[in-house]
Amino acid sequence: MRHVKVGRVMRLALDMQASRVGVSLDEMARRFRVSRRTAQRMKDAVVGLFPPAVRTTDEERHKRWRLPVATATGLVHFVADELADLEGAARLLRRDS
Repeated sequence: MRHVKVGRVMRLALDMQASRVGVSLDEMARRFRVSRRTAQRMKDAVVGLFPPAVRTTDEERHKRWRLPVATATGLVHFVADELADLEGAARLLRRDS
């Protein structure tokens, strides 16, 4: 069961890195279908693992968290064969659509 929690924290880190404006606790809770308190714990885990995390406040005064570009890049690893497979699949989709 613990690996599921680790996977969620990793996905949250990637979401926080992919977002230009950051991710709010409510968005985290909806995305992972968890309570706000669990989302807060997940956010705390990401911030603890990645100290460069940035907290901002949007125009509606909601707190948002994001990771600077390339902070969590090491969590995703592709090998050349996988990239070639993706390119082939994209070519097929373009051809068939």
